[in-house]
Amino acid sequence: MLPVPHADKKKMEQLLAAEAQSPDSAIGGFVAVRPSLLTDGDLLGVKAVRAGTESEGTVAGNAIGYSISRSDVGNWIYTTLVDNKDGIRDSYVNQFVGVTY
Repeated sequence: MLPVPHADKKKMEQLLAAEAQSPDSAIGGFVAVRPSLLTDGDLLGVKAVRAGTESEGTVAGNAIGYSISRSDVGNWIYTTLVDNKDGIRDSYVNQFVGVTY
């Protein structure tokens, strides 16, 4: 639907992944979050969010959906990646994570 922005995004993701793998990398790792269509809906919580990862072209998880609220994306990022009380942050390092309902 939007070939130029999608091509730009794909190139950016390739550069990010290559930089993270470089021995003299300026970054120690990354997590790139790919939300589905963003809405202004209510916060439903982390348990309502499905996350699927892609690393080196391999997709894992069950993140097939149509939309997700902005508040749930922010909450998922904070709870899963920043706060990390459940200790799963490391399973997402150097991966592209799709989040949806």
